[in-house]
Amino acid sequence: MRILITACVLALSFATQEPTWASSTAPDQHQRMPHVIGNCQFRAAEIDGGRVSGTADDARGGYTVGYDSDLGFWAVFMSCEKLQPELLAERAGIRKEGNAYALDDRQGQFVREQHAKFVPLDGKNWKGGGTLTDSTTGEPFNRYRRLHFCLVHDSHALCGWSDVVSHLSAPNESMLKNVLRLLNSIEFIDDFKNLNVAPSSIQ
Repeated sequence: MRILITACVLALSFATQEPTWASSTAPDQHQRMPHVIGNCQFRAAEIDGGRVSGTADDARGGYTVGYDSDLGFWAVFMSCEKLQPELLAERAGIRKEGNAYALDDRQGQFVREQHAKFVPLDGKNWKGGGTLTDSTTGEPFNRYRRLHFCLVHDSHALCGWSDVVSHLSAPNESMLKNVLRLLNSIEFIDDFKNLNVAPSSIQ
């Protein structure tokens, strides 16, 4: 009887919680696990039960949900890079303006058909941004929208991309909100000496 009452209380408590997907910038209630990619050490929420890859010896890693044959598959590829003058423009198509970031098209790198759009990104101890662009080649039914981004923390930036945040033929099935929830949940860790990080890999 006691077990049944406890189960009912737990069920009611979960039912009254606000959905974590309601806002991409709201604090995420998922557990934040520690990870390392090169010199970038951070915690990130486990969105949709994804898997992280990356080690201190490898500057590249990522986050993957499902497998590429799955309907709900999505992935974010990341690299930890030393902050250089042209890094943000090259990796994410953005530039810093004062304390904020904006789209950087000074070199005319975007064409009108890409519908380039700046995406503000903001974490607990970093600032950054990203750029959404549409593919312009191939059959219209197969064209997609991708995101490139950089999250700036001190002398390094965690930059990367997600190739297919949505198919242009099915915009309502976008994975963009999940990708933004993952990125905005990241918190960089400066004191990493005593932090035990379990090995992670994408299978």
